[in-house]
Amino acid sequence: RCYSALLCGRRESERRHVAYELHEDLAQRLSALKITLACLDPAADAATTRAIVGSMSAAIDQALAMVVRLSTELHPLMLHNLGLNAALEALAGNATVRLGMPVTLQQDDNEPPLAESTAVAVYRLTELLLPPLARHAQRGIDILLLRRPRDVVLQLQADAGRAREALPSNEDAEPMQAARDQVHLLGGRLEQSDPQDAVRRITICLPLLAP
Repeated sequence: RCYSALLCGRRESERRHVAYELHEDLAQRLSALKITLACLDPAADAATTRAIVGSMSAAIDQALAMVVRLSTELHPLMLHNLGLNAALEALAGNATVRLGMPVTLQQDDNEPPLAESTAVAVYRLTELLLPPLARHAQRGIDILLLRRPRDVVLQLQADAGRAREALPSNEDAEPMQAARDQVHLLGGRLEQSDPQDAVRRITICLPLLAP
């Protein structure tokens, strides 16, 4: 399939994911809060009231955290407010928790900002490629971002272990093809290490546009 079809499919999948979480999780949390509030007895003793209010406060914090997470998945505001470096650091931190393995980031904090289209592409490509790479990682994932005179290089690397066999997966094929198509449309190139290698490496070079 062409990149546009893959992109439409991914966007629709993201919409379904957000709709499901809003309906099945956030809506149920808010409904439970409403029921708890309705059942709150003004005559209850102070300790009981404090316990109920504390429970409701914790539930509200969880709901707010979900709203922030879903908002970030839809559109990373940090990318525009604080720049690519900060957005990638947050992405690596969140991926460490979500994937259950260390995701480290190496980049030069003093480099000039990239063009917005390039920064968004780097962020989305990193986001897209972390899950398939994590399926083969044993010790974690390293992300390297380099700005060279004429291009920007994004490299993701994972130690798959010498004893692990290559595991071709349909789950890997679609994000890899989507990444290849996107990089091609941006005038860049994507290189991937041999699946049999102990170290899995994906290297992307994108032309450096003026911000």
